[in-house]
Amino acid sequence: MAKVVNNFIKGKMNKDLDDRLIPNGEYRNAVNTQVSKSEGQNVGALENVLGTLKVGDFRDLAGEDDLFSIGYFADEINNRVFVFLTNNLTSSYDPSNANFIYVYNALDGVSTKLVEGAFLNFSTLFPITGVNLLEELLFFTDNRNQPRKINVSLALTNGSSYYSNEDQISVAKYNPYKTIDLYRRSADLTDPTPLGKHAYETSMYDVVSKAYPDGGVGFLDLAYTGGATSFRITKSSFTGDFKDGLTIAYIDNGVFVKTSATISSVVNAANYWTINTTGTISASNLPNNTEIIFSYNDYFDINYNGDKDFLKDKFARFSYRFKFVDGEYSIFAPFTQECFIPRQDGYFMYKINPSVGGTLTNTRPPLDVEDEEEAYRSTIVDFMENKVNKIILRIPLPLNSTQMQSDLKVEEIDILYKESDGLVVNVIETIPITRVQQQTATAVTASPVSGITAVLNNIVGGIKIGALVSGLGITNSPTVVAFDGVSTVTLSSSQTILAGTNLTFGDSSVFEYEYQSTKPYKVLPSDELTRTYDKVPVKALAQEIISNRVVYGNYQDKHTPPNTIDYNVAVSKKSDFNLGVGGAEVQSLAASGQPDIVITNLSGVYENGAVVTANAAGIPAGTVISSISGSTLTLSQNLTNALAAGVILTFTAPSSVRYNTSIIEYPNSSLKQKRNYQVGVVLSDRYGRQSTVVLSDTSSSVTFNNEQYLGSTVFSDYITSEVTALDWPGNSLKMIFNTPISGAATGLYNGDPTSSDYNPLGWYSYKIVVKQTEQEYYNVYLPGVMAAYPEDPTKELGKTSHTVLINDNINKVPRDLTEVGPEQKLFRSSIILHGRVENLNSSVVDENNIQYYPGILSPTVSVIATDNDLFNGNDVRDFVPAAEFYSVASNPLIARITTPSKQYGIPAVLTTAEITANSPANRITVANSSPDATASNCIRPGMTITGPGVPPGTTITTIVSATTFELSQDITATITPATTYTFSPTQLTAGGLPGGTRYINMPQLAVMETDGVDSNLDIFWETTTTGLISELNQAILGGTADSVSIDSFNASLFTEDLAVNNNILSANFKILDQFGNSVNYQATTPPQVQLEKVEDFNNPPNDVTSKFELVNAVTTPGLPGQYNIKLLDAMYYSYQHETKDTFNFIFKVNYPNGVETLLSQSPVALINKPPKIFGGSPIAQITCGTAASNETWIPGDAGNPADGTFKTLQGQNGAIGLTGLANKDLTWSITVVKDGVDYGPAGENYVKIDQSAVNIYWQGKFYFNGGNPPNDMADGAYACTATIQDAGGSTCTTTFTLNIDRTPCYTFTYVSTNDGTNLGSFTITDCDGDPTASTPNIINNGNLYSICARSMSAAGLVYFTQQPLNSPLSVCNN
Repeated sequence: MAKVVNNFIKGKMNKDLDDRLIPNGEYRNAVNTQVSKSEGQNVGALENVLGTLKVGDFRDLAGEDDLFSIGYFADEINNRVFVFLTNNLTSSYDPSNANFIYVYNALDGVSTKLVEGAFLNFSTLFPITGVNLLEELLFFTDNRNQPRKINVSLALTNGSSYYSNEDQISVAKYNPYKTIDLYRRSADLTDPTPLGKHAYETSMYDVVSKAYPDGGVGFLDLAYTGGATSFRITKSSFTGDFKDGLTIAYIDNGVFVKTSATISSVVNAANYWTINTTGTISASNLPNNTEIIFSYNDYFDINYNGDKDFLKDKFARFSYRFKFVDGEYSIFAPFTQECFIPRQDGYFMYKINPSVGGTLTNTRPPLDVEDEEEAYRSTIVDFMENKVNKIILRIPLPLNSTQMQSDLKVEEIDILYKESDGLVVNVIETIPITRVQQQTATAVTASPVSGITAVLNNIVGGIKIGALVSGLGITNSPTVVAFDGVSTVTLSSSQTILAGTNLTFGDSSVFEYEYQSTKPYKVLPSDELTRTYDKVPVKALAQEIISNRVVYGNYQDKHTPPNTIDYNVAVSKKSDFNLGVGGAEVQSLAASGQPDIVITNLSGVYENGAVVTANAAGIPAGTVISSISGSTLTLSQNLTNALAAGVILTFTAPSSVRYNTSIIEYPNSSLKQKRNYQVGVVLSDRYGRQSTVVLSDTSSSVTFNNEQYLGSTVFSDYITSEVTALDWPGNSLKMIFNTPISGAATGLYNGDPTSSDYNPLGWYSYKIVVKQTEQEYYNVYLPGVMAAYPEDPTKELGKTSHTVLINDNINKVPRDLTEVGPEQKLFRSSIILHGRVENLNSSVVDENNIQYYPGILSPTVSVIATDNDLFNGNDVRDFVPAAEFYSVASNPLIARITTPSKQYGIPAVLTTAEITANSPANRITVANSSPDATASNCIRPGMTITGPGVPPGTTITTIVSATTFELSQDITATITPATTYTFSPTQLTAGGLPGGTRYINMPQLAVMETDGVDSNLDIFWETTTTGLISELNQAILGGTADSVSIDSFNASLFTEDLAVNNNILSANFKILDQFGNSVNYQATTPPQVQLEKVEDFNNPPNDVTSKFELVNAVTTPGLPGQYNIKLLDAMYYSYQHETKDTFNFIFKVNYPNGVETLLSQSPVALINKPPKIFGGSPIAQITCGTAASNETWIPGDAGNPADGTFKTLQGQNGAIGLTGLANKDLTWSITVVKDGVDYGPAGENYVKIDQSAVNIYWQGKFYFNGGNPPNDMADGAYACTATIQDAGGSTCTTTFTLNIDRTPCYTFTYVSTNDGTNLGSFTITDCDGDPTASTPNIINNGNLYSICARSMSAAGLVYFTQQPLNSPLSVCNN
């Protein structure tokens, strides 16, 4: 049936035309339709559009009500939709924000959360502008964060917690910024190396050589009897050398056995030597032909299976890289320096067979070693080959081995290898992360440990023999000696550990890889060699997949570094090895709740900021050294438990910033001298995006440890004679950072997603780079250098020298052949040579050359020619080549060297004499010969004689006597008396005999070096010095009091009598930086220095900051800030002085970049002042040590106080008297002594004290127990000493006399009238007790009558008044 098929391939709605006029392919109106895109016959037909259906709400799934979608991706192939969600409506980061990535599966209608967390850092202001799925890798970018990706399959399999940080989702991978370490603890702890147990050593080893260079190897000539102290070595089997004192080892059945015996003496025989030893080499018998080693190599490994010669001629460097879970690789970590230690450790050795009269003594092996002679003969140093054949590569891990897999998703580590002259990078081995995890272990003690055996539970990882053991209670750094593979370990030292203690075996922060000189198994592609960073942009707006490659557009590809960094550079000798580890022992009990510990046995490296741990509980995690003053260690936190005496404290540097390792790590490396070095810093984010080289723009120098640090460029000059060459470890570059590194616009890294300052793309690490353009140079090994000229040893002495050029030296010091004529024999040269070793005029091996210290102006080669051409030998008939020139008979090239600064080399030795007689004509007699006074010793047949009147070509033919010689020709001219004649060539030794006195001490080794070739490449070279910027900044600023200190904090004015609003310090204090320099004042907000807190030493401490105030004493910008402390509240010295009156002052130092440092000054204790005594009425002070008023007590007297008080005194402590604090914490005491008996409280207790605060005084009332003195206290005078003592133990005393008189003699007084009446006498009992005594006649004449009597009659008392005993009117003596 015919049908009409309309298609709408134009896909166009047309409402402008009438229905009848609409062309094919267009339509008038359509609702809910779409044009079919089918590849079948229905293409172009209209189809119904399916409607939308709500299948779920991500807000419900996520539990967040305000989520917004910022992007999605439809995976049509797998019927999935990926959705990106956030509730962040701002451009800032908020740790509380909710961010999600979900996937919706259209086939089963299930929505799955793939990733969640604030670290996603999404924002509605930055929608996801690029999303692509490449296989199972979902890539996305939002122009806010760096490009990211996740593995959908892994996220679905492991759940939404699989991705939990930026490192795991960034396209750019983590950058391993640390260099491999080449130092370690002593390798064989059960048989210590020469450095001692637990000492550090380079991890580059020679494990192939059985003996050290001064030793040798031979075989037993006869079986050894166990326990013997001698054995025989077959001469023909021996190679090397031996001497008294050398160590001895042997090989028995494939086992290398080290002994404690040494060689004591050697006895020679025809075919063997008998070696006598100190001690025995074995308790057991050893068979004939057992191999014996003298001066054995501690590191010899008889089971070594590497290629012993592979590194022999190589300068190898090593690095590593990580392989991540999705197959990506990190960039290379920085390479090590060249792993090279020369044979013989770089020392020239010298030994000739010993002989007597030319005959070998045979008491030493036949050995002929002349390294110096070989050097100038061949012009090379044969032993400058690499002796290293095993290297322990200590690879630093950014996290422990378990976290490496879980947090960084690392699956493998590639060990990389590169040769110094090669372009390729090789892979030695690929290490799976599981192998890394098996190198360390953690475990828990299953039971208490008391000894060397520990039983363990919960072992995670691998326990290795030799692993260092650490944990609470561990002492003396034990190592694992044995492990049964199940649960029991044997330690190297006895321990006492509680059950349930967590132990760590090995160092989980390092993976040790043992490289045995094996050849690499693969070469990396060339594009990997130049991959110094991942070419992933910092952020990108556009993203697309093109040919299975991710392409980004509209991106930012780099960070903005700071313009400059404030640092200084110096050149000096390598520093002593230092990993910032020290320790001490607790000397006496340290109480809980306070920060001070009295210590002893302080050792190692300890500085403010070092982390403190102990082998007992009590020190909180993260505690650091605040200060060490004398024997007092002050911690940054209070102790949580008391520490007993004997507890071991360990101090550890908070970071590796200040590590000094090169002296051990690279023992034979040194900074090249006479070079300019420009030192810069390259910053990197955590993912390897690097800055350009940032330099210092400082124009000032800094002095630290008596070394001057200059700007970023420094000149490394030759060392001077002040440096002892044999003790010199080599030079190194050193840097001092003066101020912290700022992040500039990029900021500094903060990887904590819970922080509001989260910044995962900030500057994270740094590495030091160096530019040195003078590259290749040559060492020129010369057969000695002659100062001056061969024919005249004084001509231009100190200005000109000569030397022979042979072999490769001809190329090292070339002639200028650019413009020469066909007949030219003398050639120019402009090679600059620097003397390094100078030959001497000595035949003694140890004294035939010496270190040469170049002057300001460098020597230059001016002329090069053959010996004959340079000295006109072809034109002079009597020319005799100088015997000093090596191999002069071959007419070698001679270089004439201009030495403008000082002499280099030794002058020629001429044989001269004066002719005193010439008869007959062919015979001469000589005198004053030189270099030997006996002429026949130095003038020998064959020597040519030259001088006035001597025919050319005349030679000595015969020695007639010691001073007379026959000539080959007659002398016909008249000889001038006292004229010096020359005899050539000078003989090597006296009489030409081998054992004769040497006249000529050339050739001897001299060494010069050429200038380096200047490179036109402006390249900074990567060094091994790297680290975290955060750790560097912490070290610069001091972290918590690290390297920043307080200067001159002297609280000598802080006494209890100090008035308020006065300073407690005798002088202003200053803040010192890490160099010990005063910090200049700056006006900042907040203030540069603040008094953050003052606490006493109570537990818990009380905040007493309100009692003090910081005084800004000097606030002149550009000058050191000076500060003091003002007292705001009066104080007194109390009984709780150690807790209540002792303070910890905490200062905050604020830096302009917002970083702050806390400094602690502790303990600051209130100083006691002596107490005072007051008495009398009105009350007045009684000077300590002086007497108070005396007292008399008449028992039963009506005037006595009812309580028996006979004396009242007042006291005050040393505080200010009017403050109300002066009567605090005082104690009265008294002694009342008569006839040696104390009747006071400490004696018979008849006298007591009532003491209490009265007004501003501490009153002492001294009274008789019972109100009156007992009969045991006889009448008489008692010596009383009253003492007041304060809380500090200071005292004040006063003395007085107490008189007890039960029958006193009173004074009776009468002031008479003036009427003249005679009153007569009155009856009295006189002072002697006579009751019949009487007064004299009393007449009223106006006088005062004073009568002494015990009593008076009633008639007399009508007129007389009885005065009290202590009345001023009392005149009687009691």
